[in-house]
Amino acid sequence: MDLAAYKRPLMISAGLAAVLAACAWYYDAMTIAMLCVLAVLWQILRLLYYLLRWNRSGLAAGGIRLLIWVAAAASAMTAHGHYGKLSRASGDALVAALQAYRAREGRYPQNLEALVPRDIAAIPTVALIPSREQKFRYRLVENQFRLMYVAGFRMASEFDSEKAKWEELD
Repeated sequence: MDLAAYKRPLMISAGLAAVLAACAWYYDAMTIAMLCVLAVLWQILRLLYYLLRWNRSGLAAGGIRLLIWVAAAASAMTAHGHYGKLSRASGDALVAALQAYRAREGRYPQNLEALVPRDIAAIPTVALIPSREQKFRYRLVENQFRLMYVAGFRMASEFDSEKAKWEELD
């Protein structure tokens, strides 16, 4: 089995996968994860092609490329999960500040700025990615509140004070 012919494509795949895996921590992790999943699907198609032709060297190189792209997709999904946990922690801090405000004032504030500096030092942001943070969305409805954040492509969470829990939205 001679993998010399596949050395350059393997190096290109490894380089691209490493760059995308690293970028997932500084750019939109979910978008990069989807790109990596597309690359995984492409590698599976290539493996099927090599299998049909019974090209052992191609199968070995394709298997290596498949593992490289699976690792890149896993890294991007890990980054997305990390930022999701940071966002939820920030949301929990805001919920605690809102509840402290209500315990003191007997009602929830009209806006989040009313919490600063007594209940919370600063209004946290959604830790979507380091270069692009978003604000939490706050809505007051009949002395109940809803706090929402968007954590990437079609992924949002909302805290309903009436139910006292976070819910994932589609």
